[in-house]
Amino acid sequence: MIEIDKAKCQNCNLCFQTCPYGIINPGPHVKEAANAFCIECGQCYAVCPGNAVTVCGCPDEEQPGRPADIAAEAMLDLLQNRRSTRLFQPLPVADEHMEFLIRAASVAPSATNLRQVKAYVVRNTSLIGDIRIATTNYYASLQRMFTLPGASLLARIQGISRARMERVLPAMLAITNPPEGKDPLFYNARTLVVFTVPKSAGEETVGDAWIAAQNMVIAAETIPVGSCYNGFLSYAAHEYPYLKKLMGVSEDEKVVTSLLLGYPGGRYLRRPHREMMPTVWK
Repeated sequence: MIEIDKAKCQNCNLCFQTCPYGIINPGPHVKEAANAFCIECGQCYAVCPGNAVTVCGCPDEEQPGRPADIAAEAMLDLLQNRRSTRLFQPLPVADEHMEFLIRAASVAPSATNLRQVKAYVVRNTSLIGDIRIATTNYYASLQRMFTLPGASLLARIQGISRARMERVLPAMLAITNPPEGKDPLFYNARTLVVFTVPKSAGEETVGDAWIAAQNMVIAAETIPVGSCYNGFLSYAAHEYPYLKKLMGVSEDEKVVTSLLLGYPGGRYLRRPHREMMPTVWK
């Protein structure tokens, strides 16, 4: 719900121009019939130079200008130097660092401001061990299935291409038959974060979870906390109800993605070359 204090209003109409749902008319004036459909994104409130706009659900919070000390080159350098961490110290991420990362994920964009992404943070060593065993058991059963006659057809039915299968099978073998002293699934990370959305959520909300996770990944570089996406855990949790139950994820939620987090146990001294993505200019 939006209210405009006419005594403070400067008639700049910025709130009208920025409202994504057309709830504000030029003037500016709030369309009372449409006000109930406000998604409380706060765009009108945030842009108002006279602080004349009030949005139910948005606390009165000043936003400083864009930090001048974050240079474009420094930001690009951070992105280029970020690597997936697979060497972790045997320590869980501390409370203050985890709260910072959850805050960073929470301010990620959300389609129509639904804010339906939830994060499950697992730092209990015993529970992580149980999750590792359950995930490994799932891939052991999947591996056995892929060795049966007709496995290629079954994989295609599940949407797994032959090329994808050839890339995933060696990783599954590493997970189910790890060398002595190595953890090829979690790399000994002592913190797991699983992002979920409601089962009924659309593709936009699923995308919200990915954006929130990436916010966390980038913010982690500034602490510094190492991070690594773990598709094996996410896929297993999506397909194996017992694993979801083990992590406390409810039946009406689906796992979108998951992260391994921890303090790096080593430094990357070089960065691999990355080609510019194919780009079409019009």
